[in-house]
Amino acid sequence: MHPSKIRPSMRLLLVTTVSSVVGYSYQCQPCLKNSATIEEQEGCQELFDASSLLDASTTDCLNAQLLNYQHGCCEEPPRSCTICPNGSPYNPNAIIPSFDPHSGAITCADMNVDSTYLDYIFRQGDCSDTLLQRSASWCGCRQAERSCYLCPDGSRPPNPNLVDPVYYGWTCAAFDLVSSYFSEEECQGLVPDILEFDAPSWCGCPNSPIPQICRLCPEGHQVVRPHDLLGDGDYTCQQLALSTRYIPTQDPCDRVLRNYREKGYVDYCCAPVGSSAYQTVRTSSWILILNLFLLLGSGWIVPN
Repeated sequence: MHPSKIRPSMRLLLVTTVSSVVGYSYQCQPCLKNSATIEEQEGCQELFDASSLLDASTTDCLNAQLLNYQHGCCEEPPRSCTICPNGSPYNPNAIIPSFDPHSGAITCADMNVDSTYLDYIFRQGDCSDTLLQRSASWCGCRQAERSCYLCPDGSRPPNPNLVDPVYYGWTCAAFDLVSSYFSEEECQGLVPDILEFDAPSWCGCPNSPIPQICRLCPEGHQVVRPHDLLGDGDYTCQQLALSTRYIPTQDPCDRVLRNYREKGYVDYCCAPVGSSAYQTVRTSSWILILNLFLLLGSGWIVPN
């Protein structure tokens, strides 16, 4: 039949049918194919409903699957989020510091299959904001240049294995890794707003003096139980007092000191200079020193 002989109603039917076939889209699945969903998690059903409105072939669908996983609604992580933002090859053998001071460094290949690096910093459902893709500069990705450094002069921290035992439990190498996650603009708030801890000073970076903002013990007081363990036994009074000095601004200082007072740490660790508790500690310290001296010198011990 010649096209000119097709009736208008039939022409409309053909156009509608062809358009439907060409424009057909698959419904976006809420999780990676064959991954179990967790509907009972709060908010998951709403996220699944929103995902079902998306086209499976779109970036929006991939972002939704990442969001659903980050929210705890999917058991399996999506595989669409990769280290390099442009999908370029990366160096699988490149070394990245670990957040765990006891586990050592990891490779980019290890990180690429570790779902914990799909955690986000500011925005859920955005691959570019995951720890994985913010690590691109460590893995040799093209056009992934680092723009934020822990040390202001761009050098690596001189004490990479030094651990902050109180606030983060990270090594200075891990702090250096974290700093690399941020853009030049975000970097301005790294210490005062993001970390709320002066890691550059703690790690001995050049031209990074200790803040003079926060102290565990009130004025006129001193740590009197320096070696006593606090909390779950992770750190001592002396370590807590030292780390507190590296809080860079007044607001987080007020918050942590209020928390320490509520837990009784300030009263337990600190006492006024000249008080009986202070004198007891001074006496005990001198006895300890004398004991060590005598132990090394003559072999007998002064009883406590």
